[in-house]
Amino acid sequence: MEHLRDNPTLVDDGDFRTFVQRNAEENLDYFSQFFDAACSMALGDDVVDENYFHLYLKDGIYYCCIADDEDSRDQKVNFAFLEHVQKEFAKIFKPNRIKNANAYSLDGML
Repeated sequence: MEHLRDNPTLVDDGDFRTFVQRNAEENLDYFSQFFDAACSMALGDDVVDENYFHLYLKDGIYYCCIADDEDSRDQKVNFAFLEHVQKEFAKIFKPNRIKNANAYSLDGML
């Protein structure tokens, strides 16, 4: 997410984008090792070689999900999911409320 903050032109508003993180055993830092283990447990795999970060940017808000779907046809399901989450989120929270929200301040509202 910091990379997106520092490079705001990577995703345009209303666009879907997939980023891939490839895990090379010899280059894993602590966070990558933790993330690789967490994804492996959550996805039921022994080793996750690649993590796909699916992003949807709508009205200045990033919606993100992580998967291990290599086939682009399978990735469309992730984008449909993100679009659904965005629509539900927009039904609950008004744009001004979202814009002025602090970290975790919307948790109790769901």
